[in-house]
Amino acid sequence: MDTQIPVLIDSGATANCLTEATYNKLTPRPMLTSTDIKIYPYHSSTSLPVCGAFRCSVEKQDKTVRCSFFVIKGGGFNILSFETSKDLGLLHIVTAVSSQSQRSVADELVEQHPELFQGIGKLKDFQVKLHINTDVKSTCQPHRRVPFHLCQKVEDELQKLEADDIIEKVTGPTPWVSPILTLPKPKNPEEVRICVDMRQANTAIERERHVTPTIDDVIHELNGSTVFSKLDLRAGYHQLELHPDSRYITTFTTHLGLRRYKRLSFGVSSAAEVFQNAVHQTLQGLNGVKNLSDDIIVFDRDQADHDNNLTALFKQLSESGLTLNREKCEFNKTKLEFFGFIFSAGGVSADPKKVAAVQHAPNLKTPADIKSLLGMANYCSRFIREFSSISEPLRRLTHKDTPWTWGQDQVTALQALKVSLTSDTTMSYFYPSRQTELIVDASPVGLGAILCQKDEKGMKHIIAYASRALSDVETRYSQTEKEALAIVWSCKHFHLYVYGHPFTLVTDHKALEIIWNNPRSKPPARIERWGLRLQPYNFRVEYRKGADNPADFMSRHPVPTQENESAHACKVAEEYVNFFSYHSTPKAMTLQEIKTETLKDQVLQEVIGHIRNNTWHLTDKSQHADILKSFKHVQSELTVADSSDFILRGTRIVIPTVLQERAIQLAHEGHQGIVKTKAPLRTKVWFPEIDRKAESAVQNCLPCQASTPVTPTDPLQMSPLPETPWHSVSADFYGPLPTGEYLLVITDEYSRYPVVESVCSTSASSVIPVIDKVFSMFGNPKDSKN
Repeated sequence: MDTQIPVLIDSGATANCLTEATYNKLTPRPMLTSTDIKIYPYHSSTSLPVCGAFRCSVEKQDKTVRCSFFVIKGGGFNILSFETSKDLGLLHIVTAVSSQSQRSVADELVEQHPELFQGIGKLKDFQVKLHINTDVKSTCQPHRRVPFHLCQKVEDELQKLEADDIIEKVTGPTPWVSPILTLPKPKNPEEVRICVDMRQANTAIERERHVTPTIDDVIHELNGSTVFSKLDLRAGYHQLELHPDSRYITTFTTHLGLRRYKRLSFGVSSAAEVFQNAVHQTLQGLNGVKNLSDDIIVFDRDQADHDNNLTALFKQLSESGLTLNREKCEFNKTKLEFFGFIFSAGGVSADPKKVAAVQHAPNLKTPADIKSLLGMANYCSRFIREFSSISEPLRRLTHKDTPWTWGQDQVTALQALKVSLTSDTTMSYFYPSRQTELIVDASPVGLGAILCQKDEKGMKHIIAYASRALSDVETRYSQTEKEALAIVWSCKHFHLYVYGHPFTLVTDHKALEIIWNNPRSKPPARIERWGLRLQPYNFRVEYRKGADNPADFMSRHPVPTQENESAHACKVAEEYVNFFSYHSTPKAMTLQEIKTETLKDQVLQEVIGHIRNNTWHLTDKSQHADILKSFKHVQSELTVADSSDFILRGTRIVIPTVLQERAIQLAHEGHQGIVKTKAPLRTKVWFPEIDRKAESAVQNCLPCQASTPVTPTDPLQMSPLPETPWHSVSADFYGPLPTGEYLLVITDEYSRYPVVESVCSTSASSVIPVIDKVFSMFGNPKDSKN
């Protein structure tokens, strides 16, 4: 419900109270449940007359709290309790204490164990042995060129990784080789981070299956806790050493040669399960401690017990060799959000964020909006009692000849449908052992996602809803990029549910099924960067047509997005695009020149329109149809960058027609020949027929032609044909074949007709019968004149 009511904040109240008159104004009116709780006014021994209680969501700007309200007979004030006011940020409690007493046990532990916050640790007496399927054919992928001006930065990063004992040089043959991608570091764009594209290697790595605690186990352990701390392991995966027998599959290629990982790397598909289990085994036996990947949670019912658990954890970490990231550690918190629940001193409650995308969806304005909502409701209509009756006022407006009249019947039906979609009957707990689906969709204005699971009977239950609006930058993405963004955002949003577990990702965009499921695909720059973020997730993309996508409603009716969430969602991709835009610009050109000429180039402007609107099927009707074919062939690699000012193919900038000859001449400075002219061009820029134009420029260069030595080719010395058959005979062996046999090939040079016969070996006993057989076919050359 979206009803606004006035309330009085009472720091002494222990319950939220609503007058009966206010309750009767609510639309729709929530159902009251009977309660035995007695509520007393201040300084009174007579309890207030309670009609009943109900649960609802209370909002204050960006904060939402799920709580209970008690309805009181008669008039008076609506009261907001101390706990609810504090959770909403309306009350801030400041306790005056001495500076000596402010020091907590956590502060003392941090000072006593400085070794836990220094460098990247390594778990003692433990090595990860990957399960590699030797039946999968190994692949040595070609080296992905690093722009010349980034080579030094890559060398510095490689030296740092070697100094930290994370990678090592490779000597000798290796069956697997993967390429690298060079990314800017978030906090220091002047430095680079090296990521290995392990998509093909991951096809041979078998994932491990470990027992995962269920949500019932988590609720049982955390319920009743009042104090929480969260610790973050520094560079988590790199703290586990790889067994020497497993390192070869992590080999990657650089311009300095081959390297491979000595530690578990981010790109290994089984890293999530392996790391979770290793840390779990390390912390086994500690009370009030659980790990969620590289996050470690400490909890208990009071401060003293919590501090004892924290002390035991610090001791265990110190002995195991693991290290922490102090900047991300949080101590002595009163609330923890986990697995869709909020654990606090008040107990366990459902996280309002799970259903906020439905509860806060705006009113419907068109029949298409209603159809989209009913499409989502139909997905779980089996759990909604009297679904047809509830939705009838809405379905009535979808008929062709029915005028649009949004009245009270529709308002009531919409609110009732929202309540049904977010009720306990429709929603379910998350069970790691069940088959999980993440359904995503993107519209021109927002992203939507539904997390659901199948029970033992094959029935689907919704776990959570999510949606958010697109930022101004994201609205200019192509539709493929928007749909890919929906996948990345939903995986990060539901990280706690899907991380470390296999799941199916459902989309109504066919291209993404090809991009994500094919490790050899070459996606555009933004999607390539997002793909690296998705390497730790174990999912398979499945295409389903749009009519069957229930997430469509939420993507078209997103909840308002917090500014920091929206900015973070596209920050990584835009940094990657801008990074290569800057470094792919030829040094004697400026990026502004390329932007200006791109805006003037009719062909590139038409290409930008096709990228953004996905209208490549219309290129045959264009007056530039011939040249557009070159762009259409590589459409899956193209990205529109910087507010449609220029285009990237992969990480190479597309040069407009006016500047193409100049780019070639810059690469040809020094007159280094065809091969060395093409090399700098290929690492930075691209345009149609780039190779042919570069070759033509070099071949038409007078200084190059004058300085190139002429090496005339000797004429072929043809041997004269024999005058008669069997005058000249040639014979040779081919083998051994896999069967162990050899082939004896005999050719009469007059007729050029080969005779092939198999023999067991090259001995005379095997060869002579074959020669006799040939003579019997064509006659003895001594007796025949044929």
